[in-house]
Amino acid sequence: MIPNYHHPLSFREFSQLVELKAATQSSTGLPNSERIAATKLNASRIRRIEKQTVVSEKIKKILASLEETWIWVVLTESWCGDGAQLLPIIFRISEISDKIELIVLLRDENPEWIESHKTNGSHSIPKLVGFKKVGGVELGDWGPRPAQIQDRLNAFKNENPRLGHDEVSKFVQELYTADKGASFQEEFAGVLVQWKGR
Repeated sequence: MIPNYHHPLSFREFSQLVELKAATQSSTGLPNSERIAATKLNASRIRRIEKQTVVSEKIKKILASLEETWIWVVLTESWCGDGAQLLPIIFRISEISDKIELIVLLRDENPEWIESHKTNGSHSIPKLVGFKKVGGVELGDWGPRPAQIQDRLNAFKNENPRLGHDEVSKFVQELYTADKGASFQEEFAGVLVQWKGR
């Protein structure tokens, strides 16, 4: 069964919320100066990445053969840098198939969701959870970032143990910019194949 959720949003509603929060110097969740600054950056990131994303032929072929409707639930927040990089790509992928329904949830408004989809014990986002629409069977989850990006980040942090949050965040965003969504699409194609087999 698909758990209940609070204040589900479409991608468009979420992106409009991020724009509103950015314009009013706020953020989702409990605002602080870091989250407000990140929300402002994310508003432009989301617009840019949505326009630039080209869905891979590999993913198109997988979804073209989908025979049942899936629901994808993505947990994120306005200030989440990984979410701003990945949610527009997830949205563009969902658009190519009428068998995909995409729902965006704010993590802090849906604690029971993130509690049951932790990453190594943490409430990391974004987190994408897939379900079969008929019967509500959970297919699995993915997130919070592609393994290739995570591996390079881990190496960078090991080589630079004294760097603060801002420097690390900047490095992650540079990785995403250079990668252009390729790591995510390659990894997610494998996830989709696994889900199709369930």
